[in-house]
Amino acid sequence: QADICIGSRMGAGSKMPRLRRIGNLFFRYLINVLGNTSITDAASGMRVIRRSALKWLYPLPDGLHFTPAMSCTAVMDAHLEIVEIEMTYEERLGRSKLKVLQDGIGFLKIILSIALMYRPIRVFGVIGVLMSAIAFWFGLLTLSGYLHQEAAAVDLHRVFSVVLFGITGILVMGMSVVADRA
Repeated sequence: QADICIGSRMGAGSKMPRLRRIGNLFFRYLINVLGNTSITDAASGMRVIRRSALKWLYPLPDGLHFTPAMSCTAVMDAHLEIVEIEMTYEERLGRSKLKVLQDGIGFLKIILSIALMYRPIRVFGVIGVLMSAIAFWFGLLTLSGYLHQEAAAVDLHRVFSVVLFGITGILVMGMSVVADRA
């Protein structure tokens, strides 16, 4: 009864080249974290899609970015249900069109752009929390240095860093909440 069925190539008997397997694992992990799901093969081209699901998936890019874009959109959209069926995978004969670095960057861009559209709080919230944590860390270092040097001059660059990262972190977290609500 699923909207999309993906043939997962990531089983134990898969003969996927190591570099591609590592890339697929990274993008799978990223999509699963952003979408709070557990798909195993984000870039498999073996798919069956219900016609009624297409309206929720469009627009999709052309070329190799098509499959991770569809996976990410389907995971993020509450209207769609995905199932996976394990399949065997043999390494392609001949030369692949995939350029690992160039297409990997393209996959990352498309996944992040879809995540920003559907779940901006997952991306911006993490950035805001990270900046606030950096501000807190610099604040502790500054306070510790001040207390151990018995009221000696405080490093102004650390104080400036605390203020800069703290305010930026709070603004980014606030922006993520507003964007998520919109």
